[in-house]
Amino acid sequence: MSLLRACALLSLVAALLPAAGTLDIYFADVEGTRAMLVTTPSGEALLLDAGWEGLNDDKWVITQPDDRDTDRIIEVVKLSKVKHIDHLVITHYDNDHAGNVRRLVSKLPVPVREFVDHGPPVGSGKALLDTYNSYLAAVGKSKRISVKPGDVIPMRGLVVRVLSSADAVIKDSLPGAGAPNQFCAAPEKPERGENPASIGLLFRFGEFRMIDLADLTRDKEFEMMCPRNRVGTVDLFVVSHHGYNWSNSPELVDALRPKVAILTNGAKKGGEAEAWQTVRKSPGLEDIWQLHYTVDVGDANNAPEEFIANPQKEPDPKCFGAVLGDQARWIKVSAQTDGTFTVTNSRNGKSKTYKRLG
Repeated sequence: MSLLRACALLSLVAALLPAAGTLDIYFADVEGTRAMLVTTPSGEALLLDAGWEGLNDDKWVITQPDDRDTDRIIEVVKLSKVKHIDHLVITHYDNDHAGNVRRLVSKLPVPVREFVDHGPPVGSGKALLDTYNSYLAAVGKSKRISVKPGDVIPMRGLVVRVLSSADAVIKDSLPGAGAPNQFCAAPEKPERGENPASIGLLFRFGEFRMIDLADLTRDKEFEMMCPRNRVGTVDLFVVSHHGYNWSNSPELVDALRPKVAILTNGAKKGGEAEAWQTVRKSPGLEDIWQLHYTVDVGDANNAPEEFIANPQKEPDPKCFGAVLGDQARWIKVSAQTDGTFTVTNSRNGKSKTYKRLG
């Protein structure tokens, strides 16, 4: 092995292993659903959502239950070396976020200490109630809390603040926020169902700030960000709602001024052109990193291939939205308390560090 190749291999291994003193965030490839693992230097862990329960059809209905996403989540849990999941946060009860909880919890190699949700379902319907009841079965006799805007999920060295939950958003500006939002336009039409009820979180690790609003819709974005920006700015923006146009308004994205965005899309789920362009044109944005290449929007609405964990494009006939050759690669973020953070693509070892200015 050449010296150059050996050095490159060592650099990749170092980037993928948990780093002492950093906040480590793993975005698992769960085919356009959600599964984000956050681990602290003290060994605490928060897992956000649970992925699909199996293969699906073009209506996003599960046709064949299996452990595909469970195994992918377990991979990053093992890689992180955490001994327990302190908080399993279920942002809302749509099946792509909560449908796999029972299967996942039964197979996780570490215990879940606490389940976090927004309370009873918003809306009705058999599919929603089935998912909710399956979630309750997974919780069993374990500790469960339902959060409201303004609450803080306790983690040592990390502030996890609830910005939205159960159709409500924070009413007061956070410290340092509250300036008039120049990007506000007309209010959006109110949405119904579980998406606007999503738990949205702001993570603060020293000077590093990351926001994840799950599937929060434009009407709730407007309510939270207008006429004043109650959140402030962030370093890392987890693109809302998998990159659908129902979310990711300029009122939100432009006012947050993220340096980097992570798109947790699937090959045929999310990543819509309008939303992608809104994020791309946000003031101060340097890069978008994606879990998948979005096959229906073309290269102009995708990040360069080196920033995409799973760039395959050929449809998999066994599962709508999946692609042939998908190796389920994930993206990792490691943040320091001074605001510096590094993003790594596990497929190719591409790694880039971003520093806070000023």
